Amino acid sequence: MRLVVYDYSSEKIRGKVRKELKKRGFHVQLSVFETPESLEEIRRAIIRENSPNFRLVVFRLRKNAKVYKIGRNYDGSDTLAT
Repeated sequence: MRLVVYDYSSEKIRGKVRKELKKRGFHVQLSVFETPESLEEIRRAIIRENSPNFRLVVFRLRKNAKVYKIGRNYDGSDTLAT
């Protein structure tokens, strides 16, 4: 599992990146996604959208890593704590 965090200065490009990541994973917060995709797959999907001011960070989560979620999911469904 990977956690993808990104920031693009252009809303147009940010929207395209969000659309690509939605095909590949779960929308956690505004610019944060969880995905099972490999780092190379993520790079291929994102690198097309080049922008002079952007940041992209991909965290690899171990299979047995504990992830705590508190509050509401981005899609509006409830997750109080997991």
